[in-house]
Amino acid sequence: MVYFPTKMTIISIEINNRLWSHRNLNSVTHGTLSNLLGGVSMPCLNHLLQMGTTSMVTTTSNNGTSQNAIELVNANNLTHLKHIPIYFFSGSENSVFTPESTDISYTTLRNEYDEGQYERDVFDGFGHLDCWMGEKAADVIWPRVKQHMIKVGRLSLSV
Repeated sequence: MVYFPTKMTIISIEINNRLWSHRNLNSVTHGTLSNLLGGVSMPCLNHLLQMGTTSMVTTTSNNGTSQNAIELVNANNLTHLKHIPIYFFSGSENSVFTPESTDISYTTLRNEYDEGQYERDVFDGFGHLDCWMGEKAADVIWPRVKQHMIKVGRLSLSV
């Protein structure tokens, strides 16, 4: 059987390639990537494109356009994040949620509700998903995530 990639497959491959820094994945993980992630729906891709080009996080209307979209980052919605300890982290090579975007989120919450419950780190040499499934993630990133979970009481010290 000859495989001819569709336009959707090519879009999906391009999007998924941005999800990690390939050098951080071991050969077994790298060899199974096609089994881990599926395609991207066009309405979802369109919504992400609209948010990216307008620099606003929004709802989408029923017809999949930005018409009547509601901006979600506002003072009322931010109050829902008060008293929720959040650990923002990003790989320095993350092109999905750039270090700058996690800094904006972190700084916004710290300026609004500075209660010492928000933390942020940037891990040098990591991309997006390789922060979780990269060959060195368990040694470099997971201990810091564990530290935050212990600090906020979501994990016992014995784990």
